[in-house]
Amino acid sequence: MNLIGFLLTSLILFYFFPVKKFLLLLLFCCLIVGTGIFIISPEMQYAGFSGTIHGLLIAGCFYAKEHPVWKRIVVFIGVVIKIIDEQLFTNDLNLLHSFLPVPVAIDAHLLGALAGLSFVLLDKMLQQLTLLNPK
Repeated sequence: MNLIGFLLTSLILFYFFPVKKFLLLLLFCCLIVGTGIFIISPEMQYAGFSGTIHGLLIAGCFYAKEHPVWKRIVVFIGVVIKIIDEQLFTNDLNLLHSFLPVPVAIDAHLLGALAGLSFVLLDKMLQQLTLLNPK
């Protein structure tokens, strides 16, 4: 499921995205999710990729300019609602979790989304600094 999610997210949201920046985003999300899970839940043996996919989804909402704004807002709100449901309630919105043979690391989803948002904010800050200091 993670592979399908990764392929769909990558193809739909990052088709026109620079490869170098996409690889940086991917690495950044992986590092934040892996490090975050290690710090928050060191007993958990997280080997998934779903947290990174959540980061890609959130970042894609800001970077996928070829899609209408309303579609990107719907995706963003959908991911946020899903994460809030996972963190505060009983995962009622995601019935798929009960069919998976492994536990779902819901904290990884939150960390991934925060990583994706952080990457976008850092990227925008670096762009502003570059504009302020032209060479």
